[in-house]
Amino acid sequence: LVIRGRGLRGDVTQLRIGEIEVTPASEDVGYKEITLLLSVPPFPAGSLRAGVQGIQVVHPMMMGFPLTPHRGVESNAAAFVLRPTVTDADATDATEVTVTFNPEVGKAQRVVLLLNEFEPPSDRAARAYSFNAPRDNGIEDEDEDATAAITFAIIGVEPGDYLMRVRVDGAESPLEVDPDPDNPMYIGPTVTIL
Repeated sequence: LVIRGRGLRGDVTQLRIGEIEVTPASEDVGYKEITLLLSVPPFPAGSLRAGVQGIQVVHPMMMGFPLTPHRGVESNAAAFVLRPTVTDADATDATEVTVTFNPEVGKAQRVVLLLNEFEPPSDRAARAYSFNAPRDNGIEDEDEDATAAITFAIIGVEPGDYLMRVRVDGAESPLEVDPDPDNPMYIGPTVTIL
């Protein structure tokens, strides 16, 4: 994530994403730009969710003896979209597809599986399907609030290979593009429906 602006570097510079505050590495903080990897660490495992996120630059004031951080200057909130990534998929039969993705999805998030026919014949349009995740995204344990894998019930999908995406709270996972510049087409991730 790259944040651009003015006056971004302070004596202490932190970023607040949702309810989480992190301190980026000093070498990643400049007067006009801050760079941050959205990974573990600095974020606790399972703390980030796909979808629209709010972010603020925070400059706490160091006061007292010993010096301790106190509320200081905070930027206006800005929004960014954290897109999920499909890491694996398995269609056990023509009725279910299990998708594994990163970051994890919470119970209350809206998740949709999108399937688009891969390399359809030239005499017709590609088939396309969408399926909502099960209630609570399939999380049945009351002590769990997130999952990295969801099993979607699928109905009426013609057998074949499909490009696959997930949409989490409006944020869609990206498709992979063929690295050959002369062949600019989507190549994955795919799942085979039998």
